[in-house]
Amino acid sequence: MQSLVRSRPLQIAAAATLVGMAAIGFVPLFAGPGYESALAAGLILPSLAAVATAVEVSDHPPLPSRAFVRGLETGALLVGIGYAVTLLHGLRTGMCDARSGTAMWALGPLPGALLGGAWGALVGGLMGRIRALWTSRIVAAIAAIAAPAACVLVSLYRFHSSPIVFAFDPFFGFFSGALYDTVVTDAIPRLVTYRAGTLATLFAAGAAASLVVRKSVRMVEQLGVPVIGIVENMSYYPCPDTGKRHEIFGPSHSEEVAALANAPVLAHLPIDPSIAALADAGQIEQANVEGFAPIISVLANHQA
Repeated sequence: MQSLVRSRPLQIAAAATLVGMAAIGFVPLFAGPGYESALAAGLILPSLAAVATAVEVSDHPPLPSRAFVRGLETGALLVGIGYAVTLLHGLRTGMCDARSGTAMWALGPLPGALLGGAWGALVGGLMGRIRALWTSRIVAAIAAIAAPAACVLVSLYRFHSSPIVFAFDPFFGFFSGALYDTVVTDAIPRLVTYRAGTLATLFAAGAAASLVVRKSVRMVEQLGVPVIGIVENMSYYPCPDTGKRHEIFGPSHSEEVAALANAPVLAHLPIDPSIAALADAGQIEQANVEGFAPIISVLANHQA
């Protein structure tokens, strides 16, 4: 994946956040940090974080742990932009209670956007298996926005079909319903308790993402086979005309795997059609094995 600031999906999501929160800030009661602006941000930012992360991850799926971290980074950055814009509106019009308003942002859209980014990472990793690039992006974006949208629809249905007067939601945070003056003032302690569950969910998701590679390493270790090095096969394709390396299967993750396995990276083997041709012709001994030299050396020393 590209660096955070160079990510095209994130740039688009950041621009949408900037424009959206700037426009919302001109609506009465929505200027400055507070319940209203936090609710508006909770309806917008988790979806943007989910879609941006899903589209980026689906292009070149990284390791699950890296995708999860990118989702958290995306959510946090979008909330930071949204809060900064809202704060500027508050400075423009004046703020009633900036401290409690900031707490509503910290307990509402921030955890929601982090959760949205994590959801987008999961969706992007699954949709990245679709070969057609634009197809995977479209499906990833639709699936990413489905969870936040479904939560909003469920809350609306509950308000319509049951006697509840306020609602908590994993993405948008807290909605006071009709009892605005009474419920909002008491919402922060309840939100703290509710968001403890959100943080536990994120912690569990992060642990699961990091276990994907660790499980493979531990399985090999349990078989009594030492991991003496990491070899990345079909790492890239060298263009025969320009010599440029094309990472057909996405950027290398060998360093991350090596860190988890506590073993060195021995080689990045290219896609070389000439090796297949020589093998078919029964002349495999004529293949260029320069890239295998570090592997041969480590194996020889290990056997010795």
